[in-house]
Amino acid sequence: MDASEYVLVILSGELREIIDREARRALENYDPEELLFYVKSDKETKEAYSDLLTHATEQGVKFQEYFDLRGFRLVFNARLMKVIKRMHDDNDVPFLEGL
Repeated sequence: MDASEYVLVILSGELREIIDREARRALENYDPEELLFYVKSDKETKEAYSDLLTHATEQGVKFQEYFDLRGFRLVFNARLMKVIKRMHDDNDVPFLEGL
């Protein structure tokens, strides 16, 4: 994670300590716009990760919710395209719009 420009965090189901720990480490080391949080929109996930989500929100992280794998793909692809466009803009490289 140390050499990464972005960090992808996917939360789904029961609490996994390693995911919680690494997400918190990312919150300490990255700017909020460099963190891509995706949260399954169900009661189990929101309860299991409520402390982490509260902490992330307080740090200014915006997360995307999804309901199922199809929904995840849609929100992930849309956000990934925004990240790619931002990287192009930051490096003065033309981005091919409309593809």
